Amino acid sequence: MAGKKIKALILDVDGTLFDVTDRYVKSYEDVLGRKVDGNKIIALRREGKSGLEIICTITGKAQGEARPIDAIRKKLMNDNSLLHLDELLPGITEALEKLQKSGIRLFALTMRNEQGVVDEFEKHGIKKYFEGIYSNDSPGEAGNPAAIKEKGLLRIIKQKHLNPSTTCIVGDTEAEIIAGRNSDILSVGVLTGLSSRELLAKAKPDAIVDSVEQLDSIKWNG
Repeated sequence: MAGKKIKALILDVDGTLFDVTDRYVKSYEDVLGRKVDGNKIIALRREGKSGLEIICTITGKAQGEARPIDAIRKKLMNDNSLLHLDELLPGITEALEKLQKSGIRLFALTMRNEQGVVDEFEKHGIKKYFEGIYSNDSPGEAGNPAAIKEKGLLRIIKQKHLNPSTTCIVGDTEAEIIAGRNSDILSVGVLTGLSSRELLAKAKPDAIVDSVEQLDSIKWNG
C-alpha cells in the first residue's frame, strides 16, 4: 500500500477470506425445509435485500411472520455445523503472507463463534498470519451488523493499542465500511462476497478492490 502507511489490517472473515455462498444458500434451505433457487438468493442479496426481505420474497410471508424465521436462519449461518461448505478464496494464503512480510499486523474480526473460526484458520493453514482472531461478545446475535462490528473494532484497537489513523478494516459488506468510518479508521471493500460494487460504494469506503490479493495495490491519499 503506497502513500499513507498502513500498519494494521483488520479483516472480515466470511466473504473476505472465505467463499460462503454455499453456506448462505444452505441456511435458507435448512430454515425453510426445502430447496431454494440459490442464484435468486444471491442475486437478491447483491441487490441489497436483507435476509428478512429475501425470506418474504421467496415465501410470500409478511415481515412479522418471516422475522422469527430469519432469526433462526442467522443463527444457522453463524453456526459451526455448516462450515464444511466454505472454501478459502483463491490467492488468500499468498496475499496474507505478503502482507505479513511487509510488516503489517493482521487481525480477523467475525460475528461467528471464535473457536470455530480458529479451527477453520488452522485447517487451511492461515492462523499463523494473524496476531489475533476476534468475535463479538455474542456470536450470531441479532441487531445492527455495523454496530456489532464497530464494537469489535474498538475492542481490537484498544486491546492492541492500534493507531486509528494507520489502521484499516477490510470487508465484503456495507457493515464493515460503516463500522470503519464510525471508528475513525480507513476501510476497504472487497468484491468476493455477497455485496455488489454499487452497494459497497454507497457506504463510501476509502477503496474497493476485487479481492484481498489487491490490497497492496491501493494508492492511499495522504
